[in-house]
Amino acid sequence: MKSYTLYQKIALLTFCSETILCYGYVITRHDLVVFLGFLFTLFAVLINGMAFIAVIHEAIYAPENRSQSLKDGGILCLNIPVVGCYLLLYFLIQTHTR
Repeated sequence: MKSYTLYQKIALLTFCSETILCYGYVITRHDLVVFLGFLFTLFAVLINGMAFIAVIHEAIYAPENRSQSLKDGGILCLNIPVVGCYLLLYFLIQTHTR
C-alpha cells in the first residue's frame, strides 16, 4: 500500500472536504452550508499556502529529498484552480440566492 506524505494528505483532505461541502449545498440548498463552505475554502487556502511554503523550504534546504518535495509542491499547486473555482461558485451562489 502506498504511503502518502503529509503534504499529499493535506491536499487530498482539503480537496475532498471542499467537494463534500459543495455537494452538501447541492443536496440541501441550505445557506449555512454555503457559508461553511466559503469559510472552509478560505481556511484551505491558508493551510495549502503554508504547506506550499514548507515544501519550498524543504526543497531548498534538503536537497536529498528535492524530487519528492517538488512533487508535493506540484500536488499542492493543483489545488489552486480548484479553490478558485469553489470560491467563484460560492460567490455566485450567494449573489443568486439574494
